[in-house]
Amino acid sequence: MIAGGDVLIHPPLIEQAARDARAAGGQGLDFGPMLAGLRSTVSRADLAICHLETPLAPARGPFTGFPRFAAPPQIATALSDVGFHSCSTASNHVLDQGEAGVRRTLDALDAAGLRHTGSARNRAEADRPNIIEVKGVPVAHLSYSYGFGGRLRPADKPWLANVVGERVFDEAAGLAARVPKWWFSACTGGGSTCMNRARASLPGLGNWRPVRRSM
Repeated sequence: MIAGGDVLIHPPLIEQAARDARAAGGQGLDFGPMLAGLRSTVSRADLAICHLETPLAPARGPFTGFPRFAAPPQIATALSDVGFHSCSTASNHVLDQGEAGVRRTLDALDAAGLRHTGSARNRAEADRPNIIEVKGVPVAHLSYSYGFGGRLRPADKPWLANVVGERVFDEAAGLAARVPKWWFSACTGGGSTCMNRARASLPGLGNWRPVRRSM
């Protein structure tokens, strides 16, 4: 399994994608050359996961960078072509373009054949876990953010994007019977209190282990 960090499309990368498209005799944007160095590694993985940090814009833009990102949807096809299977989408930028941005992003990922988790177009989608069969082994890919950069989810649509909280443990506990092994990363920065809460919520998961990483 391979997991990649933030796919974060700043304006200079968009400009490079335009140059690469022109160099190949085409138009528009081509992110393939910038990702080409990953192909040999990512394509060999049984499961390759990426983190799409930003929402996607309409195909013709406008494209924007920090502080309110709207990245070209062509990046979704490029990620799929390199060999990624699924992308997490919950991040501090997921709501940069509001509900419309969430919908566009997930539509683009669907069109590219990429699974996704962390945001949703409706409650039913949010409640449906992203479980991927890998050589007969079910793998649950979950995604949560610590916040949304000061932006708020609509009060009547809390399912639009996942935030770290009780739902993390509830969802994990609900999947316990379906997914046999866990790499638990929900307690990043949460210390022993968070880890103790995880163990209390998942009493039957004797074979899971915590994974810590820096933010």
